[in-house]
Amino acid sequence: MSVVIVVKKDQEIVIAADTLTTMYGYIGLNSTHKSNSSKIVKYKDSWIGSVGASMAKQMFLQSLKSNSNELSLHGVDNIYRSMLKIHKILKNEHYLTPHNGAQRVESSQVTLLIANSSGIFGVSSDRYIADYSKFWANGSGGNFALGAMEQAYDTHSASEIAKIGIEAACEFDKHCELPMNLHLIKEDLDKKKTEVIEPIVDNKFCDSWCDNISSWIKKIKGYFKSWYNTLLP
Repeated sequence: MSVVIVVKKDQEIVIAADTLTTMYGYIGLNSTHKSNSSKIVKYKDSWIGSVGASMAKQMFLQSLKSNSNELSLHGVDNIYRSMLKIHKILKNEHYLTPHNGAQRVESSQVTLLIANSSGIFGVSSDRYIADYSKFWANGSGGNFALGAMEQAYDTHSASEIAKIGIEAACEFDKHCELPMNLHLIKEDLDKKKTEVIEPIVDNKFCDSWCDNISSWIKKIKGYFKSWYNTLLP
């Protein structure tokens, strides 16, 4: 019952969200009535936006704070390992009930978008990590935001695209409402570099192996030729 979006363009990264909290499906608390209405929180040098149950969000944030030295949110692998650690904490310390339903693994009951200098990432409740190249949106207003951002992407800056997405969601989804929270980050291209490891090839071994194969093939041909000649009258 929200909208949270992330955008990446021209080395700028943006995360934004509306500020309406929906309770029991019909009560709406906006930023006037709720002081902690922000759906985006900062963890170290990352911004995290969440949608879904407020209680699950609170448990997740407490798990982050209590294990701040062990967790990293830079890159798919680091986020995945961090989410595995957090899931254990949610179960053991916060009494999370990981309903499975049709899922193959236990659910962490949170859906996140993460923005930092490494990029923009999505985390599903089963801890699948997505690395987005342009933009994404979560929440009940997400489809409206995605359509608006797709139209605006080529002609607007990252901040403008994010604003357009949030405004579209708030215009058409009854569970989203302005004002929005928006945070801008600069992409660190150095953190995006990956080391390319060339395969180690032993040419002497390959040459020897190829020579042996050729010798075996010649022998097999000779055997078949001899066998075939024995069949002739």
